[in-house]
Amino acid sequence: MYGWINQCLEDLVTKNFGGEEWERIREEAGCYVQSGEFIRSVHYSDALTVGLVVAASKVLQQPAEVLLEEFGVHFVDFLEQKGYSGPIRGQGSTLREWISNINEPHRLLRSRFVQGSLPEFWTEEDPNDPDCILLHYYSTREGG
Repeated sequence: MYGWINQCLEDLVTKNFGGEEWERIREEAGCYVQSGEFIRSVHYSDALTVGLVVAASKVLQQPAEVLLEEFGVHFVDFLEQKGYSGPIRGQGSTLREWISNINEPHRLLRSRFVQGSLPEFWTEEDPNDPDCILLHYYSTREGG
């Protein structure tokens, strides 16, 4: 994972639970990166990121699924704070347009950061429900 994923997780925890909880999470995960020192463009191991999520679940006593949902909501705000609101908003004016263009930020990342692999997404209409969008995910990384 690129550092800004870990930066965002740290930001979420410190804003919602405090810096002391983040330190407990770092220690529980055996995270070697000091607080505030994740570098956005550096590729960190997936195991480090997963370890932080598992540790956060344990320390905060919340299911990982709940934390990941909170992370997803926070990630949009986090990217806007970092100056990426234009590209986010430019993906489309409706949910269907936005999801259909979800690969665009990954293409930008691929052109700027060559280390690591990035996921691919594609959408299709649900033949059984015209109001439903099926989102497919593919990754060469383990678990993808």
